[in-house]
Amino acid sequence: MEYEGSSMNKRNLWRKWYIFLIGICLVVGQLTGCQKEKETSVKPVQTLTLWHYLDSSASKQALLEIADTFNHSQENIQVEIQYVPDEDFKKHLALSMADGDMPELALVDSSDLNYFNAMQSFVNVTEQIENLDDYLPEAIASCKVDGQMKGMPLGMNCAALFCNTEMLEEAGVQVPKTWDELQETALKLTKEDRYGFAMPALRSEESVFSFLPLLWGYGGKIAEIESEESQAAFLKLRELSESGAMSPQVNNLTTGDIGRQFMEGNVAMVLVSSALQQTIQKEKPKMKYTMTIPPAGNENIERVTAVGGEVLVVTPGEKQAAALEFVKFVSEKCQMEKLVDQIGYLAPRQDILSEQVADSKALKNTYEILQYAKLREFSVDWPYVSVALTDAMEDEIVGEIPQSVIISNLAEKLRENREAE
Repeated sequence: MEYEGSSMNKRNLWRKWYIFLIGICLVVGQLTGCQKEKETSVKPVQTLTLWHYLDSSASKQALLEIADTFNHSQENIQVEIQYVPDEDFKKHLALSMADGDMPELALVDSSDLNYFNAMQSFVNVTEQIENLDDYLPEAIASCKVDGQMKGMPLGMNCAALFCNTEMLEEAGVQVPKTWDELQETALKLTKEDRYGFAMPALRSEESVFSFLPLLWGYGGKIAEIESEESQAAFLKLRELSESGAMSPQVNNLTTGDIGRQFMEGNVAMVLVSSALQQTIQKEKPKMKYTMTIPPAGNENIERVTAVGGEVLVVTPGEKQAAALEFVKFVSEKCQMEKLVDQIGYLAPRQDILSEQVADSKALKNTYEILQYAKLREFSVDWPYVSVALTDAMEDEIVGEIPQSVIISNLAEKLRENREAE
């Protein structure tokens, strides 16, 4: 009897272990099933492409960093940055719109927004912009179409005259305040291995941005391109080139190219975007230079510059909701603050701008120059105007065509374009 009871106890024990193991298997199976269900419910990663044309190393790095920060802040969206040279950007974006193969995001020049939006309406981003009431009126005006924000202002910069102060001191000359003074100073600074002055004249918006202070500085206007004042501005380009103060090769150089020539000491003075100072601080921190307002046509005319900036836009499509999430992220104060500081732009938000002016001597200088700035046109046909202007600039710098013919051709192009509109 004792042996049989012991045997029964063993059988009961094995039965309990068997039931326990079955239970474990069932639980594991359920957990595995839940895990599979969870995995299949995870949203697929959406990859977005952002096109831009900013060619400075500081700008490129800033965009890569904010995209990387966004990509690591969540798991469902990845933003990839793609650089398109400024001289090709408008054409590529316009063709992508015509082909229906647009990038989900793009940085466009504020003066071009209306043109592109007329081709393909951008997505309204009003709801995604944090603290929109804090944005400067000028920044909002560049993005608003029919009461909707068709893009988010990303920063402001202005055209400025950069001078290598060591070279000026060595030559015993001062920072020029008129264009005649600039030409005279540039000739004194020009040597066998160095030009005195440079500004971009490649067919791009950057070139127009640098030219407008020259046009306005003489009292000229695009709407009155055949006026004596406007013709004087174009004539100055020819004089700078023919005198040897400026190389005709500027017709082939971008703003970034000219900025690098300035930092390398191959040119003493340049008229480019104020954002160049950020690149100088990063790559040539010991360089001695000054940044000031572009010259005037003469002492009786107030000096003036152009203000510009980029706009972050979202194109319509299957991924626009994801693209809007990126806009919302960039609009956050901490993200925008870091981005504009890295690029060297003034923030379009007053709260960030106030901090920049208080904390940075360089950006405070930019802000002071900005007080002399005028806005470019925000018209649907601006890109056509821009191309016509740069073509005329190139012809003046080369100097093979009489100026009267250049101005007449330019006026005719502008007239035909306005009539077509």
